[in-house]
Amino acid sequence: MSLDPKRVQSVFLAAIEAPNHAERAAVLDGECGPDAELRQRVEALLKAHDEPGSFSPPAAAPPGATPTLPQAADGPFPSSEYHEPATAIGTVIAGKYKLIEAIG
Repeated sequence: MSLDPKRVQSVFLAAIEAPNHAERAAVLDGECGPDAELRQRVEALLKAHDEPGSFSPPAAAPPGATPTLPQAADGPFPSSEYHEPATAIGTVIAGKYKLIEAIG
């Protein structure tokens, strides 16, 4: 049986609002009931949420660098090439838009 992502999210959000682990367990008991798959999925999300640094997004490519793509077992993942964003005032973007001032 496939889990409904909205249900998983709803239970996760309810659980992270609990002020301590005992109340969090009570929320999980009430929300998940006998659904072990739902509880396991939410507990995995809670563990990742509680361990700062357990998730690290990919590092940004340094200016001028050609990024490398992760390799799958049968070759590189499909992707478009990395292009450094145009940031210089006066740069023409997409062949028809001219950057006239810095944004943000």
